Amino acid sequence: MTTRSRIAMTLVGLACCGCDESEEPVRSYRVPKESRPVAESSSSDVPPPPPVAAAAIEWDLPDGWRREENTSAFRFATLSAGEGDQRIEVSISQLSGQAGGAMANINRWRGQIGLGPAGGDDMHDALEEITGRGVRGLLVDMVGTPAEDGPDVPRRMLAAMYATTERTWFIKTVAPDPVIASHREAFLALCSSIRIAGAAAPSAPSTGGRMHAAREPDGASSGLKWDLPDGWQQDARPATMAMASFTIAEGDQKAAVTITPLGAKMPLLGNIERWRVQAGLKPAGSLEAAAPTKIEVAGQEAYYVDLPGPKQHILGVMAERGSRTWFYKVTGPDPLVAKQKGAFEAFVRSIRFDENADE
Repeated sequence: MTTRSRIAMTLVGLACCGCDESEEPVRSYRVPKESRPVAESSSSDVPPPPPVAAAAIEWDLPDGWRREENTSAFRFATLSAGEGDQRIEVSISQLSGQAGGAMANINRWRGQIGLGPAGGDDMHDALEEITGRGVRGLLVDMVGTPAEDGPDVPRRMLAAMYATTERTWFIKTVAPDPVIASHREAFLALCSSIRIAGAAAPSAPSTGGRMHAAREPDGASSGLKWDLPDGWQQDARPATMAMASFTIAEGDQKAAVTITPLGAKMPLLGNIERWRVQAGLKPAGSLEAAAPTKIEVAGQEAYYVDLPGPKQHILGVMAERGSRTWFYKVTGPDPLVAKQKGAFEAFVRSIRFDENADE
């Protein structure tokens, strides 16, 4: 099983902190031992997370970022960057243990920015692996809906999670999409500089048993086999949540192909609607309007959609096998994906499982 398959995202108690040393381009910051979060008044009966040592986590403060006063018992630290309408606040927090499963926690994050529950393979579309200094984690990047009392601009969330044997750390920010875009590079630099005490070896968070684990890149452990089209390159490390992934390149254009099994039956319309949104299309509203076609995968009937949109072109297949739903998907620019449609259909039809493969 690949390290990238062990995923867990959590949403409880997110906060931030940093060092107000903006005149220096990069600053290593350690929370002073005498600094303790100030409990904020709340009617909630949920207790704050247990305190940790001041040097439990360290980072390099990006140029121009500031340390802010920490006012929440649920926060380990608070950082900010930018001014006025371009300002973001970044929270750093922690919870004991692995802090839950991927699906439940990502869905809580999605709810914060106005999105409905995730389903199908759009989990790996929002996730990527990120490595700090001696610890490996996951980064989620999701665009939601505009805030009810704010401008008509979608909110965007960047959140990273790092799990150790004792606790899970979170770094998170939410702001309008264009504002997040302007700070994304610095946020990634912050996350890549993370050092966590007691992190013996890089590790990614656990799924908490909520999602089917991705398999080895060649699919051998699942009994999955395929015929690889000319020009496709299999990725040495599969995309997050995928059993196997491939890259199609032509000139300066690239498309991504993923095979993703999930341990449950998934709603057909819900996944088609999400793919439509990812492609830049309006929701269809019904299966009749979405009009999936049929294609045979491993001897069984599956559903197939072709979605050329203004954002990207998506080819997607949903195939039920036993208690799982398998997703086969191509995402990329329209000219390239359109050219690869025949190759993708041949690839999907070539899918086969060993006779004794786990279903």
